[in-house]
Amino acid sequence: MLKHARASRAIVVLRKYSDYVMLTIKDNGRGFDPGNSTDDKKLGKWGLTNIMERAMSIGGKCRIESSPGKGTQITVEGMS
Repeated sequence: MLKHARASRAIVVLRKYSDYVMLTIKDNGRGFDPGNSTDDKKLGKWGLTNIMERAMSIGGKCRIESSPGKGTQITVEGMS
């Protein structure tokens, strides 16, 4: 996050519900266009791809929300 997002602040929240857990990480960094995959490696999105693949491999899901200049929020959900 520090390397790619250039964020000065991040919020990390871990919530446990009766049947699943949710991890949310939100930063105030430079953000990116999630729909533009032409420069994934340069933007550091390989790491985000790995997070998504790991979540799916254990039956979870991952949502990445971002836009240029507005930071990024990553939410990962999985069975508890």
